[in-house]
Amino acid sequence: MNGFGIRVLQCFVGIGLVILMAACGAPYAARPANTYQVYAEEARKLSSVRTGSSEVEVRGIMGDTALIVFSGEDYESESRPYRQISRTLANGWLATVLFYRVRIVHHDGICTDDETDAVVLLDGKVDTIIRGDRVEAFLYKFRK
Repeated sequence: MNGFGIRVLQCFVGIGLVILMAACGAPYAARPANTYQVYAEEARKLSSVRTGSSEVEVRGIMGDTALIVFSGEDYESESRPYRQISRTLANGWLATVLFYRVRIVHHDGICTDDETDAVVLLDGKVDTIIRGDRVEAFLYKFRK
């Protein structure tokens, strides 16, 4: 191949890479790049949940798909709800707690209960929404 052919080939490869990079980046352009925006949106949605709502209604408002958080070039995926626990209380009620991440306390990549708000359902209906690190104290009042 002569010098002209190599230049043409380099040009086509360069254009192809630019098109590929633009096409791959397009789906991410509409997503919030700021982690705080993502969790603020989660908190806004959580404010729509009302006492007496069913678990199905809560999951409909909050979504059940993975939450994708972008920060610069990196991204992470979190399940929604972030975690879930169920307990049978002393009075026979079933307590289901859905934890949703709504804030960042430490930038360590670990989600702890103080970074979540918890939707507490008693017998399938929303009883309260509290900070995730206060769930155990709330459930303690139903101890045997």
